[in-house]
Amino acid sequence: MAATLALLAAVLTLAPGPVAAVPEPDPKPTSSPDRTADPADPADNQSQFESATVVSGLSMLVERPDERLVAERDTTYTIAVNNSGKDSEKLTIRVTVPPWMSDPDPLDGGWLGDGFVDWPLTVAPGQVATMRLTGAYASPERDAPTRMAFTACALDAGDDEPIVCDTDIAQLAPAGPGTRWWLVGTLLAVAAALAGAVGYRVRRRRAHPPAPAASG
Repeated sequence: MAATLALLAAVLTLAPGPVAAVPEPDPKPTSSPDRTADPADPADNQSQFESATVVSGLSMLVERPDERLVAERDTTYTIAVNNSGKDSEKLTIRVTVPPWMSDPDPLDGGWLGDGFVDWPLTVAPGQVATMRLTGAYASPERDAPTRMAFTACALDAGDDEPIVCDTDIAQLAPAGPGTRWWLVGTLLAVAAALAGAVGYRVRRRRAHPPAPAASG
């Protein structure tokens, strides 16, 4: 009997007690934090692409900071490409330089060719890449077009086929009087020289009047 009670006490001692329920951890949020756009950099603002045409996850914009396009005055174009797809895109950004633009200056690693500028780059998903080009247009002549089209395209780096493009079209205003002060200064200098020459002759005549003619 004593042995039976000892065996029963050992069984009760080894039996597991009630297991306390462990609360499950809160699920982690699946949404990533919003990207903070830099208001000072318009190309970093995703909202600017809302009205742009999207092809294969790519969209492009061409922008100018100046409201008016004035001849003989430098202007800077900003080309922005946005990759809203899921894969990285190996691209060539190509700009067709208008023939009326003199001395185009590509920035941000651009390469100037014969009538075009190329930027080779890879755009990661969710990334916005920006490039710039500076140049000035010659004054329009009577028979020359006055509306300038500046086109940029994103080309597939493998076959050079355009994927998506954007164009900025603006009326080219002639150079204003404020851009030709050198001509005004030249005319004033010529007028001052002529006035000085006339004044010198008048003073000389007064200092040395001609002798009276001898009477016959």
